[in-house]
Amino acid sequence: MKIRRSILWFCFGIVAIILVVISFSKRPAIAPDIPSPYPPSGPTTQPASQPKASPGASKGQFLKTSVSQSAVATAPQKSKGERTLEILSTQNDVPIDFYGKLEDQFGKPVVGAEIKGNIVVYNGQRAGTDHFSTASDVNGLFEFHGRGEQIGMMPHKEGYALASLNGGGKYSHLYPEDQRVHSDPNNPVVIKMWKLQGAEHLIHFQTEFAIPLDGTTTTFDLQTGERVQSAGDIIVSVKSSPIPNIREQYDWQVTIKAVAGGLISCSDDFEQKFQAPDSGYQPEFDIIYQKNMHLWTSRFINSFCFTSRNAGCYGKLAIEVISDVVKNGTVPVIINSYVNPSGSRNLEIDPAMVTAAHP
Repeated sequence: MKIRRSILWFCFGIVAIILVVISFSKRPAIAPDIPSPYPPSGPTTQPASQPKASPGASKGQFLKTSVSQSAVATAPQKSKGERTLEILSTQNDVPIDFYGKLEDQFGKPVVGAEIKGNIVVYNGQRAGTDHFSTASDVNGLFEFHGRGEQIGMMPHKEGYALASLNGGGKYSHLYPEDQRVHSDPNNPVVIKMWKLQGAEHLIHFQTEFAIPLDGTTTTFDLQTGERVQSAGDIIVSVKSSPIPNIREQYDWQVTIKAVAGGLISCSDDFEQKFQAPDSGYQPEFDIIYQKNMHLWTSRFINSFCFTSRNAGCYGKLAIEVISDVVKNGTVPVIINSYVNPSGSRNLEIDPAMVTAAHP
């Protein structure tokens, strides 16, 4: 019996040793999880499990990683409104320093002109306009300073008219660099003013016509305001689709000719064109819009200075052609013109010296 008991105890010991060996073989070879010493705050959601330390990493390294990740997870998030206010206060509220110079058509400084300026403010705390006023010095120089998004201005002096529209502009960093004003005191922005020479009699003509879209020419007499078969001042023709589809686009063109004269484009300053050029005229302008071309449009809008009737008159003409409005095979053409019938290039407008075109 003693022998059997010894054998049983021996077997039991062998089994115990085997279980201990198996237990140790299944234990993980990496360090146990170390929780972050900083408890989570607020409603921030924590990961399902803490990150594991890589094999060989010290407890100090692991603790540093755990704390860093916990800090990121619990960082307060800004609302959309807070982010918008921050952007407006830093990007849309910037220093504005504008340096300008007033010159007349002869390149001489305009001295003692009053310049009224306004700075648009939109910084998240305030939306409004700051108003300023200053005067040009003996060199025609002036300047404005403030803070905001953009600046605008209007010079005024008796006997002068504003002849350019380049005063002011955007300073906000929300606009691309090439669209912002970078005014330099050593290179001021030149703003042109026209020294009036004395208005002369002008004939004004403004109306809308329907002209064929098949290329048939239409001649206008801008002094009588009539369509004519011959003579007159300008000839207009349009070729366009009889069934225009803006979505699909289409080919179309406008041709403008001067009768016994020529035209010069002045699209940016029709109202500020106080004198017709003495040279550089072209007999006609052909404007072609091809389907799918860059900047395709269904409307042509431009303005010209012109001479006609063998330089018997000079004038300025604004014209708009609307190709996507078709009725009975015609499209609308809108004409606005001033003609000096004396042969002078003077186009200064004094309402008292302007009469309407009539037969």
